[in-house]
Amino acid sequence: MNGRRLEKIEEGVPARAYAKLSWRARRVYREMTEGILRVVERYSPEVQRLRLLDVGTGPGILLSEILRGYEGEVELVVGIDCTRETFGECFKSYVRDGEFIQGNAYYLPFRDACFDVCISTGVLHALKWLERFFSEMVRVTRSGGLVIVYDPTPLSVTHEEARRVLSEEEYKLFEEVRKDGIVPETFEPEEIREVLGRCELGVSVRELKKERLGRLESRVLQVVMQKD
Repeated sequence: MNGRRLEKIEEGVPARAYAKLSWRARRVYREMTEGILRVVERYSPEVQRLRLLDVGTGPGILLSEILRGYEGEVELVVGIDCTRETFGECFKSYVRDGEFIQGNAYYLPFRDACFDVCISTGVLHALKWLERFFSEMVRVTRSGGLVIVYDPTPLSVTHEEARRVLSEEEYKLFEEVRKDGIVPETFEPEEIREVLGRCELGVSVRELKKERLGRLESRVLQVVMQKD
């Protein structure tokens, strides 16, 4: 893996640009949603009233797609992100029945074992402390629950698409980010297997692979763990 890691998307131009590009790339979120729902059905079909957490939720597009596609009953939906002002407002529009919380992926502000499914998409490649990230996600997941991490990088948005939806200032930032390599490729499965081997998480790794997901052109790192 190469490239610099950008752990937080700053308010203002960066957050607005990210929110617009996320909506433009919602086809990516739809493919990930289908994958996530298949995983839940396969490994945790006994869930009656789903309690779901999305770590690094951004503007909430993934959660909106999951709620649209999930056929069971939902008790609680929470999205957490460290960028509040811009993403929080978007979240209210996309996920009307969910709750947005400003917080840190390394210190999730929830008690132990309170969610059935804990997901994170498009975040892993930007993180420095992977052991802490995985440990926190597992901590807040109940026994038998699922931790699902998908990381599709680079995001499938072309310069032409970005130019159509971004302001001049936002597009300039987009070009700088692409040119400087601030958004790196994601990890390889072997690297994640090594990280997980250093942690005592108390999980069974159900899936760990990097391959195309649905109709997406780029390969997606897919990590699925079930808490013991």
